[in-house]
Amino acid sequence: MTTKHKLLQLVTKEIETCTNCELCRTRNKVVPGEGNPGAEIVWLAEGPGANEDQEGRPFVGRAGKLLDNMIKAIGYNREDVFILNTVKCRPPDNRKPTADRLLGPGKTISSRRGKIYRTEEGWNVVCSYHPAFLLRNQTAKKDAWEDLTLVKDTIKGRHEL
Repeated sequence: MTTKHKLLQLVTKEIETCTNCELCRTRNKVVPGEGNPGAEIVWLAEGPGANEDQEGRPFVGRAGKLLDNMIKAIGYNREDVFILNTVKCRPPDNRKPTADRLLGPGKTISSRRGKIYRTEEGWNVVCSYHPAFLLRNQTAKKDAWEDLTLVKDTIKGRHEL
């Protein structure tokens, strides 16, 4: 077992017993994340939905199946990437998380998608629509495909920052 795997196991145990916010009172299961700890791609969403809260896994149900297909479309499998949420417990009534997000507050996903952002830590970030949103808004699938192509081209070195 690699050091990254061991570290993820420790973090998962800490998440499972976390009571640092009110979300611990309403959760069924925590959703720590899963996949390849050395992945080139990390899929990050806001918070778990009802299916994730029941199973303790990110991106399950119809949205999870769509995500699996999206990942395959750019030449990867679910096991090749790492998938997680910024919030590890489902917010009550599926409300939006209250803390600032990875790229800061103030802009919508729509205004941020289609570009590569570089974080202070040196990560390349491409914002796109959540698969659950795509299931409800078929016209946004074209934009999501452009985002996936941007991810693929960035990894392959065909796109520069």
